[in-house]
Amino acid sequence: VDLTNYLGQVIYLNFKCTDGSSFNGDWALDQIEVRTCMDCLGQPTALATSNLRSGDVQLAWTGSGSATSYDVEFGVDGFVPGTGTRLNTSADSIKITGLMELTDYDLYVREVCSSGTGVWVGGECISTPCAPVANTRNNVAYLDANGNATTVADSIDDNSNAICAVVSTSIDNSSFTCADLGANTVTLEVVTSYNDTATGTATLTVLDTISPTLSTQAVTVHLDASGSATVDSADIDAGTTDNCSVQSLDLAQTTFGCADVGTNMVMATATDGSGNTTTGMVSITVLDTVKPTVQLKSATVYINSLGFATVDSADVDNGSTDACGIASLEVLFPNPGCFAVGLAGWGNNVVVTDKNGNVDTVFVSVTVLDTIKPDVSKVTDVTAYLDASGQVTVSKWTVGNGSSDECGLGSNSLSQTSFTCSDIGPNNLVYTFTVP
Repeated sequence: VDLTNYLGQVIYLNFKCTDGSSFNGDWALDQIEVRTCMDCLGQPTALATSNLRSGDVQLAWTGSGSATSYDVEFGVDGFVPGTGTRLNTSADSIKITGLMELTDYDLYVREVCSSGTGVWVGGECISTPCAPVANTRNNVAYLDANGNATTVADSIDDNSNAICAVVSTSIDNSSFTCADLGANTVTLEVVTSYNDTATGTATLTVLDTISPTLSTQAVTVHLDASGSATVDSADIDAGTTDNCSVQSLDLAQTTFGCADVGTNMVMATATDGSGNTTTGMVSITVLDTVKPTVQLKSATVYINSLGFATVDSADVDNGSTDACGIASLEVLFPNPGCFAVGLAGWGNNVVVTDKNGNVDTVFVSVTVLDTIKPDVSKVTDVTAYLDASGQVTVSKWTVGNGSSDECGLGSNSLSQTSFTCSDIGPNNLVYTFTVP
């Protein structure tokens, strides 16, 4: 009899007896039983757990074959089925999560059919292990000469084994390069014998403390026309290197002038991206090879009483210059003589030397003049005697009496050299000394 429609009601059962041919006068009822008819008569068997960890476990079983799904219920050891946490699955296994560490649990399973459920089977008891904790600490890694650094899990593990027995540790990144300079987040994973895992992060600071390898070369520079020269790092660099990269190569002095002509020892400093430095001295030779700028002017000089003239630098210099200064301006033939008087195209070579020995020679035109009159102070009176014929001749040289010119050039004459009886007595004569 199906009493489904009468659930929750008081039901009365009537038994009706009909006379038969076998017995006479009485009838009896015995061992009446009212039972619920169940569709799920089968039960799960072979319950087994695996992959037990601190927060979860895998439960499997073998179904009877008539279930459409399965109810799984779990709770702390000793709980009454119906008061625990219930799950449902169509498979014959399930992963139970949300467990607490170091706790005993009971596990139950029952079959679910199309119109009802079976009985709970189980009481499977498990004890969860402890949950690991990944304790970390910050640390530092130093790049080597090749710009690489490595680290291991122990470098950031801060005694994770103190709570649960850890069987292995690992980190997500153990190799670092120059690109990782500074703070890096590293993840530590710890694993227990139950395959429980935990992760934690730490800051691993990658540092470069290796200074650059400085390699320099001596250089020679030439001053320009303004007396200046410049040297930059590329001029003295002979292959400076660093395990990461050279940030800068600096010279203590890069600009040079006349005061620096010669050999200068200058400090060079190589700096990498982490601020590590290396210093060294480099030889920088400064040369001045620029000739002076010669500016001359034509000059006119005069023969003196000794028969020569003097040409000095002031007579011909018209503002000659040099970036580093003029050391000397020399006239090669400073004392022209009478031969140069009035000589067309005559001049002098002038040698200009700067303070660093650079020389330039330039020709300059010099006009030599003689403006000193001849010396006739020695002209003397002469007494001449007529001869038997009544005549006498007077030499101009006698009257001149050694009159001369400082250049020794020219001609002399006497206004009258022949005399007769008509000239007896004093005669006024004119003595003339003429230079070209």
